[in-house]
Amino acid sequence: MFTDYKQLRRRTRPIDFNRADYLQALLNEYQDNTGNKDARQQVLSNLVNFCYDPINFERIRELKVLALLIDCIETDESLNGNRVRLGIAGICNLLADPTNREAILIHHRAVSLIVRCLSCDRDDTIMSALTSLSQLVTPKSKDRIVTGELLRLLPRFTASSNPRVKNLAKAFAMMHCPELQI
Repeated sequence: MFTDYKQLRRRTRPIDFNRADYLQALLNEYQDNTGNKDARQQVLSNLVNFCYDPINFERIRELKVLALLIDCIETDESLNGNRVRLGIAGICNLLADPTNREAILIHHRAVSLIVRCLSCDRDDTIMSALTSLSQLVTPKSKDRIVTGELLRLLPRFTASSNPRVKNLAKAFAMMHCPELQI
């Protein structure tokens, strides 16, 4: 991970794409590859890989990648699919930034789509969704996020055979739902 553009410039060769152009090229490639699912998924994976680094957050917002990731969750009928897994993983990484958190909270369907990911059978998708929801909880947003549906699902996760899911669910409950006896 790069902490500033000076460090990034030192590590980038003169013949390399600059990062902003490369992100734009990836987004264009994703949008142009409508007929080839495998190629599109690979490009989406590459885009999601850029979501972990704070140096990319501003450019990712400019390119509206967050909307694309939300769309991946909304349009994939199989919650167990890779588009949902990648979409929620990218969102989870982007939520480290307060501006991105606010963008998700403002989006009219994003929170409900993240909660929808909890109905998936894939542990990695569930963990990304729980982590995302935890990052989104504020005193102002808590009632919108900690819903009856989420409260019904948490006991299932705290009893998971996967220790990572189990511990994450317990941590979520302790931080945001202390009234639950878990």
